[in-house]
Order: sequence, then C-alpha cells, then structure tokens
Amino acid sequence: MNTIKFSSELGVNEGYNVDENGNETLGIEQVGKLLQDAQLKVQELTGIYVSTVVSGPNRTVYKTEWKCPVGGELTYNISSIANPAFTPSIEDWKIAALLVMNEMRSALKQTTVSVEFTDKNGIDFHYLNDDKAINNSIREINEVKSASKNIEDEIMSY
Repeated sequence: MNTIKFSSELGVNEGYNVDENGNETLGIEQVGKLLQDAQLKVQELTGIYVSTVVSGPNRTVYKTEWKCPVGGELTYNISSIANPAFTPSIEDWKIAALLVMNEMRSALKQTTVSVEFTDKNGIDFHYLNDDKAINNSIREINEVKSASKNIEDEIMSY
C-alpha cells in the first residue's frame, strides 16, 4: 500500500514570548488543543481528518540576525502518516495536511511554517508564509492529481 507522511517543525511563541521568569508561555498541551481545533476546522472544510503526533519541545537554532532568540526558538514537531484505509486520495490528504499546518501558523501568529511530505518518490517541500503560498501549494498538488488521473485514464483505455 502506498502512503505518505508529513513533518513540520513549528515555532509556538509569537515574538518569542516568555513570561517574567524567562519561561516559554506555550506548552505541548496548549499546542495539542490548537491542533485539534485546526484539524476539526479542516475536516469541516474538506471531509478529511488529519491525525497527528506532536513531539517536543525542541529548539530550532538559526542566526540571531534573523531574530532567533539566543539559545534557539521553542518549537514542536508535528507529523502524520496517511492511513490508506482512511485516505482515498493522497493528494487530497496532502491538501488537508497543508491546511491544518497553515491554520496552526495563523493561530500561533508565525510568519512561516515549512512542511515536508515524504513518500517512496522522495521529499516534497512546502514553505507557507501567506495565503498565496498555501494557494500555490494546493494548485501544485491538484496539478499532480490531474496528471495522475490522466495517466490512469490512458492506462485503463488500453
């Protein structure tokens, strides 16, 4: 059975918020609650529920000139695997997963989120930073879906 998985490392503190004691203000339970809200919203829109795993906390470290806090930004890894028993269309599942991650980006007031899809053909990378980016990603996935359908129709016509 063919399947696909996604992984995304998501920053959770808007503006790298910390409380007066220097502690991060958003924990894994709060991230999980926001994720459940995003999953349900996307399910209502698409009919597809994207179950996920949240792990962390982690630290993503990049240049302080790019506004990375000293010691790294608090992040959590969000991942999922499309269960073929419940996923009639991998492409539709990918779109739903991107919509979930875009909802999380918005809810957590993040400027960007990167999403990697991995399957037997390799890695498909999506960089979401605004509505245009999510629309472009959805269009690309739908083009692949359409091309696959055309190939399938040609094969079936023989």
